[in-house]
Amino acid sequence: MEGTRDVRRERATSHPTRGHGRAGPRKARAAIERAYVEDLRFLDREAEVVGRQAFSDRVQQILDGAPPDFVLEEDGPAYVGPDTAAQPWRFGPPGNPVLRGMDVLTLRDGKVAVVRGLLTS
Repeated sequence: MEGTRDVRRERATSHPTRGHGRAGPRKARAAIERAYVEDLRFLDREAEVVGRQAFSDRVQQILDGAPPDFVLEEDGPAYVGPDTAAQPWRFGPPGNPVLRGMDVLTLRDGKVAVVRGLLTS
């Protein structure tokens, strides 16, 4: 059981840009392929996309719309259950976030199948 929990925790914190600002396209794609199912669904208040490439494009769109010094960082511990996980995050200049939220993940076969991006109100 401990090994399964470790895999779920890794998936909960494996966002391709998290913790190091902006990953290069190759690094981001490899992270997405390791952590997410091919038919991944991503939902936030502005979009709903299906598929790894659409998810990658959406993440890139978000990053491209932000100043170059903005990074996506963990904002607390991951919460991990048998088939669901949640990871709080912050977005903005390091140490000075302008936006906070949480990704709620649905897991399938050890990978992320659905990402619901929630923002603080």
